Amino acid sequence: MSQELGFGNVAWDSIEAYNDISSKGQYALALEEGKTTFEAMKLVHRYSRDNARTPMQWTTGKNAGFSSGTPWLLMHEDFANECVESEAKDEDSVLSFYRKLAAIRQQGEAAEILQQGDYEEVLEGSPAIMGFKRSLGGQEVYTLVNFTGEEQRYALPDLEKASLLVGSMENSCKGILRAFEAQIYIRETR
Repeated sequence: MSQELGFGNVAWDSIEAYNDISSKGQYALALEEGKTTFEAMKLVHRYSRDNARTPMQWTTGKNAGFSSGTPWLLMHEDFANECVESEAKDEDSVLSFYRKLAAIRQQGEAAEILQQGDYEEVLEGSPAIMGFKRSLGGQEVYTLVNFTGEEQRYALPDLEKASLLVGSMENSCKGILRAFEAQIYIRETR
């Protein structure tokens, strides 16, 4: 569930904080190859499985509400902001966005289209934007996601008469996806 809360990867300063045997081996190998401890830790920060395996962050309390005991890994340093308890209260949080997505797929005007509609990729030539549409019964739902850290522009004339169902950021604009932005539109074709 960490992706539904937008947890960032950890980057602990010491190899002792890691519990992954592969990370410890990678660190030792880097030192044997003449890398500094800083350079070896940069490799661990990039490749360790533990970076994304911290205990589930439920609350702002001790051990993020995961356990009254000692967890196998340290808690993420930002667990008070990135936990279910905090994000459930914030309508602009990653968790709230995932809940909106789940609701759109389960009920409402786009549910049947998203569940059963024909799938077609759009913007196939774009290396930065993943785009597809689902079509069913005279309606289309377009999903567009910018997977880069930079604004991307796109041209989809079919969206001129489409309505925004949900966007990951405020003030979504047709034809523009801000860094890591997602937009979902619905359009009548009949």
